[in-house]
Amino acid sequence: MSTRKPRQARAKVTVDTIIEAGFIAVALHGPSGTTTRHIAEIAGVSVGSLYEYFKNKEEIYDAMNHYFVSEILDMIKELTPTILELELEPVIEMIFYTFSDLLKKNNDRYLTVLRYAGELQYDKYIPKIEQALR
Repeated sequence: MSTRKPRQARAKVTVDTIIEAGFIAVALHGPSGTTTRHIAEIAGVSVGSLYEYFKNKEEIYDAMNHYFVSEILDMIKELTPTILELELEPVIEMIFYTFSDLLKKNNDRYLTVLRYAGELQYDKYIPKIEQALR
């Protein structure tokens, strides 16, 4: 089954809703216990609609990972000008608290799902984050 890229605003909203539902479903059921049906129900879409955009739950997990990594990179970019001006101790503190806030964002969405980092293969995004730090 082929998936399509959202072009219209409504389709992009649907994709974002499915991805957000993925975070909720994983928090409730864990990655292996989550099904596309769980995600579709939480998103308020049919399973058929979900499959228009994602081949399987693993593609949804990849999109979730992309969201998380994008937010980490945005955080780093935002902090970079400030941390270049500071001593090490305040930099560590600033990064710690900013990252903590990111993890707690949206009802602890990332914090809840991060416990499944191994199953969700977050480690494959580490080089991208490292590159942004250079």
